[in-house]
Parts: sequence; C-alpha cells; structure tokens
Amino acid sequence: MLGAMFGGDEDEESNASSEDNEGAFSGVRFFTEVCGVAPSCCWAVTLAIMTGYFWNSECTVSGRIPLFLLLSLFFFALIVTMGTVEGCYAGEPDFRCSPLELATFCGTITSGIILIVLNYWGCVQIVNGESCSEHLKLAGWITLVGNNIFLFSTAVTSVVLAFPQILYAGADKALGDRLGPS
Repeated sequence: MLGAMFGGDEDEESNASSEDNEGAFSGVRFFTEVCGVAPSCCWAVTLAIMTGYFWNSECTVSGRIPLFLLLSLFFFALIVTMGTVEGCYAGEPDFRCSPLELATFCGTITSGIILIVLNYWGCVQIVNGESCSEHLKLAGWITLVGNNIFLFSTAVTSVVLAFPQILYAGADKALGDRLGPS
C-alpha cells in the first residue's frame, strides 16, 4: 500500500476506473454545486413561506395565483435538489460527463425553461385575477419578479462557480490525469 502511495507497485485498489470515482464524494464538487444553487434555495424557502400563507386565498374571477406560487416553489426546489444530488454523487471534477451529470444538467435546464414559461402563465393569472384576497396579487407580482431574478442569479452563480471546477480538472489533467482510468 505504501508503495502505491509513493509511486511503487500498484495494488488493485489504486487502479480504480473512472466509473468508481464518479460516485465518490468530492468536497470541491459539493461546495461549487451547493453554492451554485444557493440563490434558488433561498428563493425556494421564501416561496414556501408565501405559498403557505396565501394557499387558501383566492380570486373571485380567474387568477390562480396560489397555484402559480406552488408551481414556482416546486421547480425551484427541483433545481436545488438537482444541484445537491450532483454535488454529492458526481465525483471529482473532470472533463468527462457521467450519466448522472447529464441527467442533472438536463433536469436543471428543463426546470429553468419551465419556470420561464410558468412566469408568462403566472403573469396572465395575476393580470386576469379580480377581487382577490388581500395582498394576493402583490404576492403574485413578487413571485413573478423574484422568479426571474433568482433564476438568473442561479444561472450566473453556477457558471461562475464552474470555473474552479474547470481549473481543478485542468490541473489534474496536467499532472497526469490522476483521477482518470490508468
């Protein structure tokens, strides 16, 4: 074992394939993924509070604003879940995409697109709602604006925090791809 640590004889455990490393926990990956979804996490908590408060509110004419709040909460929570799962199980940053990474990326992108479409639907619900409960329309407008702000800030944060992962993977590749297959 010491020989394998210092470059001597390698045992079977040191010849682990990249598939074995993909499911391992990585502190770098966890930190960057969780920090990347931190804005969405904060907004999801805010939406949960607003949804709980306004769930029994209604408009007499059209305006399904509480449903808009609930759907926004669901898709932001899904973005947070995807980022957390990827941070816990995607392994060390490298230049290979595992099926888990592809699934969480596609799920996050799909949730973001659905949120953009949902915002248009929510705007129609807010504008068409008449004789709504007290402050329900205000909560709808806050949700609409907040969805756009926090979706954008999550995207920017995730892109910015991808750079440390790229640097980490690049340094690993420059040092002989110690994480990749032998």
